[in-house]
Amino acid sequence: MTRMYRAAILLIVILLSSCDTSSPVSMSGDITLLSKGVFIVNEGGFQKSEASLSFYLPDSHKVYNNVFSKKNHRPLGDIGNDIAVYGNRIFIVVNNSNKIEVATADSLTSLGTLSLPDRNPYNIAIISDSKAYVTDYLTGSVTVFNPMTLQILTEISVGKNPKGIVVYNHKIYVCNSGDYSADSTVSVIDPYTDVVIKTITVGVSPNEIEYNDDGKLFVRCYGYSDWSDPSNDTPGQITVIDGTTDVVISGIDLPLSTFGHPGKMTISNNGYGYIIARDGIARFDTKTYAVTDNSFLSRQAYSIAVDPYSQLLYIGDAKDYQQPGQLVVYDKNALVQDSVTVGIIPGTIRFIY
Repeated sequence: MTRMYRAAILLIVILLSSCDTSSPVSMSGDITLLSKGVFIVNEGGFQKSEASLSFYLPDSHKVYNNVFSKKNHRPLGDIGNDIAVYGNRIFIVVNNSNKIEVATADSLTSLGTLSLPDRNPYNIAIISDSKAYVTDYLTGSVTVFNPMTLQILTEISVGKNPKGIVVYNHKIYVCNSGDYSADSTVSVIDPYTDVVIKTITVGVSPNEIEYNDDGKLFVRCYGYSDWSDPSNDTPGQITVIDGTTDVVISGIDLPLSTFGHPGKMTISNNGYGYIIARDGIARFDTKTYAVTDNSFLSRQAYSIAVDPYSQLLYIGDAKDYQQPGQLVVYDKNALVQDSVTVGIIPGTIRFIY
């Protein structure tokens, strides 16, 4: 399963009355949203219960904010961290509230909450009607659960501080970030047995993993950060893994002087990817494994995603991390196509077809 989820037709019913669709709307009247759209999970401030969900319509350039809370008459929670779409269900990982909220994708009606006490859910992957996986940042494990019944099935021990997770070629790959103690590994899980079958050594502090149509897995590695003495910092890297053999085939070095510690990454199927760097957004070639443009966009960014069909680049700008952020859309020539106001700290961006 990719981080980009497709559906033939998605009907999203959102109730609203405000004409100002760039701000939170009230829930009266029916609007039917057809064909495609974009979910944005807004993290919100730590311990402020400000997490929210926005829905953006590329064709009409409209955004509807705070849609989960307005439909269900309760806050989403503290730190919205990830979202998965599976069939007509959405699964929103709310990190600091230790839970996963489940709702219908067409009306956002709540279908239940998976509570994960004493766990710190981070990223999610769903592989079937009976099995889903969520990384547990503090426990060094992956929780396996049934996405229909929300029953916890088992836990799998992996590396330190697991974050990113992806399913490819009937295997599950987990990034062990080692944020609190160094780790440089990706755990490979067999979903039929829920056993770690291989551990791949990558760059320091792997945070995120995606794949392309060429069967290559790209791992964003943050590098080592010594908060007490930055002179001890080590640079990040994009490690490339062959998705068939699980062998590391290349590494794209990201020198600190140019990139700082790399932020979030996105991979297209047109031969390139993007990564948030120190002074903006860099572009790299996913066939030659080289950075081709150190400064594709010279702007602040917190999150990033590329639409697999239009190839438009979506940027989440957290501004000062206190006021509502912006979703900004660019074309391949770095020209702005749209800009809308979303929630506080726009994080995960998920495309729906």
